[in-house]
Amino acid sequence: FILFLLFLQVARAADQQKELTWTDKTSLLNDLSLSLYVGTPLQEVILKIDNTKDWTAIKATECTSCLSPQFDKSASSTYVEVASTAGTNVYDDIIFVGLSSTETLSLDSSGSTAVALMSFYAITDVISTSADTMPTSGYIGLGRVVQ
Repeated sequence: FILFLLFLQVARAADQQKELTWTDKTSLLNDLSLSLYVGTPLQEVILKIDNTKDWTAIKATECTSCLSPQFDKSASSTYVEVASTAGTNVYDDIIFVGLSSTETLSLDSSGSTAVALMSFYAITDVISTSADTMPTSGYIGLGRVVQ
């Protein structure tokens, strides 16, 4: 539900600029980043919106190959690793290693809008052919896989 509200906020902002088709709004959404809060206590991160993925990935502080990692999972009391071994994921041309986990996400610094992120990866390494080119702390997936 909270992710749907994020999409509506972006769509309304785009409508104020000019009339856009649904495809235009979806494309615009993929080029936007949001300042959000994860963990307990809250840690601010800037995440790129992706409406094609159903998972969220954030660079963890122990990632030595990451540009400006920001999420300190050891400082969060709500961070839980789901798998004990790291898995590899691909985002655009970036291959990263992440720990499958759960964590909380909030839209504001009060934490009053906190929801659980069930498909969450704490990025611990970037192993792509090029250096880490993610200008943000990571990505938030607004897409959902239909089964």
